[in-house]
Amino acid sequence: MRKQWIVLKVSSISGEGQVSNRFSMISFRKAASMSDIRFFSFAHVALTFFLLLNLSLPNGPAMGLNSDQNYIFPVEPWPILDRLGELLSIPSEDTELPVIMIWNVSDLQMTTEQASAISLALAGDFNGWKPQDCEVKSSDIADEAAFQVNMSLKPGTYAYKIVVNGKWIPDPCAASQGPDGYGGINSILTVGKPVSNERLYPSSLWLDSSGGCNILFRTRVSVIAAAMAVNGIPADSSRVSICSEGVVARVENSIVREYAGNSIRVTVRALDGNSTPLMSFDQFIDLPIQDGESGSGNSTGIIYFAMTDRFRNGDVSNDRPVKAQGLDSVNNFMGGDFAGLRQTLDEGYFSSLAVDYLWISPVQKSADGAWRDSLPPHSLFTGYHGYWPVSMTQVESRQGTLTELRKLGSALEERGMGLLLDGVFNHVHRDHPLFQAHPDWFSSLLTPDGRSNVRLFNEFSITTWFDDFLPSFDYAADSRAIDNMVRNGLWWLSVSRARGFRLDAVKHIDPLFWRSFREAINRRDAVNHPKAVNHSKAVNSLEAANRSEAVSCFEALEHAGKSFLVGETISDRNSISRALRRGDVPLQFDFPLYYAIRDTFAQISMDYATLEDQLRKSEHSFAGLNLVSTLVGNHDFPRFMEYAADHAEKSGLSPDMAYEALGRAFAFILTNRGYPLIYYGDELGMNGRFAGDNRSPMIFSDDLDVLQAALLENVRKLTVMRARWTVLVRGERFPVISEASRLVYGRVWPGQSALVIFGAADSIVEFDVPEWFAAGFSSCSSFNGTGQIVNSGHEMQRESGSLPGNGLVKISVRPGSGGFAVFCWKR
Repeated sequence: MRKQWIVLKVSSISGEGQVSNRFSMISFRKAASMSDIRFFSFAHVALTFFLLLNLSLPNGPAMGLNSDQNYIFPVEPWPILDRLGELLSIPSEDTELPVIMIWNVSDLQMTTEQASAISLALAGDFNGWKPQDCEVKSSDIADEAAFQVNMSLKPGTYAYKIVVNGKWIPDPCAASQGPDGYGGINSILTVGKPVSNERLYPSSLWLDSSGGCNILFRTRVSVIAAAMAVNGIPADSSRVSICSEGVVARVENSIVREYAGNSIRVTVRALDGNSTPLMSFDQFIDLPIQDGESGSGNSTGIIYFAMTDRFRNGDVSNDRPVKAQGLDSVNNFMGGDFAGLRQTLDEGYFSSLAVDYLWISPVQKSADGAWRDSLPPHSLFTGYHGYWPVSMTQVESRQGTLTELRKLGSALEERGMGLLLDGVFNHVHRDHPLFQAHPDWFSSLLTPDGRSNVRLFNEFSITTWFDDFLPSFDYAADSRAIDNMVRNGLWWLSVSRARGFRLDAVKHIDPLFWRSFREAINRRDAVNHPKAVNHSKAVNSLEAANRSEAVSCFEALEHAGKSFLVGETISDRNSISRALRRGDVPLQFDFPLYYAIRDTFAQISMDYATLEDQLRKSEHSFAGLNLVSTLVGNHDFPRFMEYAADHAEKSGLSPDMAYEALGRAFAFILTNRGYPLIYYGDELGMNGRFAGDNRSPMIFSDDLDVLQAALLENVRKLTVMRARWTVLVRGERFPVISEASRLVYGRVWPGQSALVIFGAADSIVEFDVPEWFAAGFSSCSSFNGTGQIVNSGHEMQRESGSLPGNGLVKISVRPGSGGFAVFCWKR
């Protein structure tokens, strides 16, 4: 195993011969030997050496000079970094740190001659698993051939592999490894110090005599000072104070009056003595107070996706399947329509799942006939899915009429739900009038070197075609294409009474389009809902120089009940986070967390401790607001049940286990923040592996077997619980237990607490929680489990220096069948 070495970078020293108490960056890395060390830049070496000698480290580090006169020392990093932290400011969680990775040819088990003839690249979480974005350069280090890559990464943990001549392999020099979810191994790179798990927990909320709103935030550690902002605007320091129980933030009465019945965004940061943020809270708070269980129901954020053609046939008169030799029935039109969706709505099915948004597949007229996939195995398909539009304004007649669509949107509104259209702005079918009239608005089917530009998603992400009959827009070529498609999107929102869009293939569309699209949506919402402008200067916010401020402005609009947009970006967290902060689309599906959910609950190739780590990564990457939609499956992947059934069969388990696994997966997404997605049929355990097969016709109650009916009932109970308890939708989360076979976390919201437990059915799980959090647990609402307080806080000693209310309470719980339990209660 490689010896660990520290490389210290000090990039800013100020004063004449004096050490500044604030350095701009400290970084470190692991290296094989002193000869591997390459410093980025090292100013004032003598001063730095003086600083290091005065750190008074235990057992004094063995320091030395390498051939480049750079100081290095072979010690574990954290004691040094912790000691440095007393003198220096540690980079924030958003600071990118320089990372150098080096492999000697001997590490890769090859000769110098072999190394000269290979190509080496990295693919991982840090570059969306695109090896072409991280080519490794060859160099000579200590007279030995080697490969080196330089990157800048935020603190965190990254999975990756080396790609040698196109072959993906684990890094033989990696300090740690983990399963890749496909039976192989990923290497793990850790950058920076692990992110603190401490949070500010909104414990209670009340109005004072002057009409101001006070929010008490509990902490598990003492803080020195705090700062707050309301709707992105910093508040006077007198509005936030430290008390014996934590931090109190006060929203002045004028804001309470202005936003009565709406929500405001409250940001509170706890600080240490140097005004360095220790932890933060950044969420929307309802005004006036929503206390305890709400009989009227809360917004759940649940999105239900019904692929219209495959959901329900409510009008056989519009059935018109394509007749073509060699066309498989699973790739043909099957008769689902708006009438079937409306019947299901009227029967209360969507309400029984506490659905907030009904997303339906594209409604525009699709290309007729059968079309052959240009890539192997060259199967025949029809446009049943809706992603091959040939019209700007015509509805696909097999689904129904524009009038039926508009009535569906209105009926959803009457029931407190919203219709989401599927926005296809990346491409059209080649029979579309736009392509016929303006071929110059689209990219070429050939790459610059003459290859077919079909599904070259990594090489030509913006210009590649999804098939040779689906020309992709080149929005940078002509602004008229942007104007045309933006106006068309607004038109569809108006005529359908839709609440918003699910946006297809976001990362394959030029950001120029998204800027114009979001700007137009902002203007539309400002006109339709003028009060929303007061939330955060929404009009033309995307023209602001501060892109994060622009995103916050639009988020405030959406939370106030205006246009709802969710984008599909199948990529890594860094790419999704960049798109969110850039303002492409305000809400994205969390595909990285989906993979972890699938691997943990269906394939059992990932344990609960790793799932907790993946959840924390998502919470950190998308911190502050409900920026992501969580999911257990969608129409582009094999069904969850296929993965779970495969595992059960290979492991010799009962098929019942697959349904229990899916139940646990739903419990996970329905008890965490975000907008949970239910892909039609997953709520009752439908199967399907490939395109077409994973989009088979929906099954309804009369055709369910016992296992399917039981799963559906459990999912309904979970969604109803989410609707009754705000804490499950918006509460701050804190981990309690994260072990290989057990996962426990709590959630906190003013006046409410929740506990979620995953573990072996009927096993006893005991753990400690703060007494303020547990207050009222004996009167909790529970699902699929039992629990009791074993010891009260009065019987247990508080930790030294802990805040009032932070005495520990021991709780004992027993998960029910399926291996999970959920508890919610008023404090």
